Amino acid sequence: SNKGILPLLWERHRGHPNLLAAEFDDGSALPKGWVRKPLFSREGANIAMHMADGSWQESEGPYAGPAIRQALHPLPRMEGGYPLIGSWVIGDRACGMGIREDDSAITRDSARFVPHAIIDAAPTGSTRIYV
Repeated sequence: SNKGILPLLWERHRGHPNLLAAEFDDGSALPKGWVRKPLFSREGANIAMHMADGSWQESEGPYAGPAIRQALHPLPRMEGGYPLIGSWVIGDRACGMGIREDDSAITRDSARFVPHAIIDAAPTGSTRIYV
């Protein structure tokens, strides 16, 4: 839950298709199309989103202190909810995912969650289940 890794990853792998631009927040005004996240926040607490159209959305929570800014990648709105896929990759293998959906564009701890397992048929004919 330490968001400080995000600017470091961006610095090392700038432009990687699986990363969003990120930087440590200097406290200046949030530019359009960015999200401010406290370093140690979790579950959507204390998030400030500044959409490209100039509108804002913020969430409450107990976290304060240093923060990062990350480029905004708006979630799609589907049937009144905002789904978000979380995936787990070990090495180069996909091993699981979960779909979280919230009524807000900020995914919070109250979001609905649907876990998924990736089932892999092993070469020997047995089945391995990754959870």
